Amino acid sequence: MLVVVAFVAMSLSWVFANPPGSAPDETAHYVKALAAGRGEMHLTETPPPDPAAEQTPQRRWQDRTARLVQVPAQLDPRGLQCSSFVPELSAGCLLNGPPGQDSALPTIVGTYQPYVYVVPGLLMRAASDPFSATRLGRLGFWLVSVVMISLAVLLLWSPGDRGFSLLGLVLAVTPMVMFMSSTLSANGIEICAGICFLAAAIRLSRGDDEKTWVWVATAVSGALMILSRSTGVLWTGLDALVVLAMVSRRGVRAIVADGGRRATGAALALGTAAVASVGWELAVQPRPQRSITAAVRSVPSELRDLPEIYRQGIGVFGWLDTYLHPAGYWLWTGLLVVVVALALLVARRRQRWVLGGLMAAVVVVTVGLALLNRPTGFGVQARYVLAFVVALPLVAGETLFARRSRLGELEPRSLPLLAAIVMALIQVGAWYVNARRYAVGVGGPRLFFADAEWRPPLGWAPWLALTLFGAAALVAAAALAGRRSSSSGAMLET
Repeated sequence: MLVVVAFVAMSLSWVFANPPGSAPDETAHYVKALAAGRGEMHLTETPPPDPAAEQTPQRRWQDRTARLVQVPAQLDPRGLQCSSFVPELSAGCLLNGPPGQDSALPTIVGTYQPYVYVVPGLLMRAASDPFSATRLGRLGFWLVSVVMISLAVLLLWSPGDRGFSLLGLVLAVTPMVMFMSSTLSANGIEICAGICFLAAAIRLSRGDDEKTWVWVATAVSGALMILSRSTGVLWTGLDALVVLAMVSRRGVRAIVADGGRRATGAALALGTAAVASVGWELAVQPRPQRSITAAVRSVPSELRDLPEIYRQGIGVFGWLDTYLHPAGYWLWTGLLVVVVALALLVARRRQRWVLGGLMAAVVVVTVGLALLNRPTGFGVQARYVLAFVVALPLVAGETLFARRSRLGELEPRSLPLLAAIVMALIQVGAWYVNARRYAVGVGGPRLFFADAEWRPPLGWAPWLALTLFGAAALVAAAALAGRRSSSSGAMLET
């Protein structure tokens, strides 16, 4: 419960402490959510062409996906991006206010699947200005995302294990996951549902119980991931292959047989979601024209982009213009290397193949998606692939949890506590750099609270306190798990 509280507290702080419009394409998702909240699921009106605009590949693709939505004057989001791509500029420019007339505004995600936009869109109907509308929309996405992360905690948690059962999850929920779960964007639900879906699959693969709620979590998280974005079907299929590789076909058949009607119900839910997702993509979403020759030529360029995508997966905020301190990237990398190395050391041959295959798959999938996306003129960002990439720390953590006894006296019993401390520091550091960037700009005072040019609702103090509380809860959970395990061991010896 402490781990759940930690994730809830830290992500909720992001919802309010990050200025409206300060996430990739957030205003575009804002407009789409407004439409979904009014029941306008299939947007058909296209913006008129702009003959003065430069016809770049990006522009041509956005012209194909853009749709118009009627937005009331009081909710007009134009102006929310006033500090985008200018990290030296604070969010103080947001105080200028929106234009004063009703408008038909374009959204470049007009042809995207609308399903997960309904809840935030309904909440946004209670807003009176673009600031409150953004926060209400964020809360809609956040509520779904935080339920997925909380379910993942409950699915993976095993009492009396010193916290090893949650080691992979704590590592997988990077600051970027926190950031995306708190933004007005379908990416957050896709990522968090991906974490929950694989956590449910891991729980089923343990074979220790077959409770109904585990199958329900499998069905709901998988369906949400499929319905959130066009790639959701792909991630669900790849996660299923990961589980198949982990437990073998015989093991999967045994899991399904034990699940009975619950397994059938989950399969029906996933199949229905897949039909709705693929059907929408075929009927509505345009497809870029691709050239095999051009794709092959761009492979070196996509490979050179991998280090930047890697950093984004840990944490690059705003409109990808706000970076962690370099120590944050190194600390997270060090933790991942330790967990993966220990997992490989104790793993069976099949598990080693799975981990090795996952490491290769992360690279292949990222580069492959970049090649498919390149005709649009846009590269791949980490948020596009995180729903699958999180499988690596989750599977490595699960392998170490299940096989750590093979280390004998070398078992790193304090590793979960060390991981919790490191991740708590990284999470607090990520929140701080983002808060400073928007309060005073990256060149402003380091102790910016008194000099802030922009402040969130209630000021900075409560959201800083909530972030620190969440970080402390994460560390306390690991410390308590270790202490209870030690006490249990001592009682058994007595």
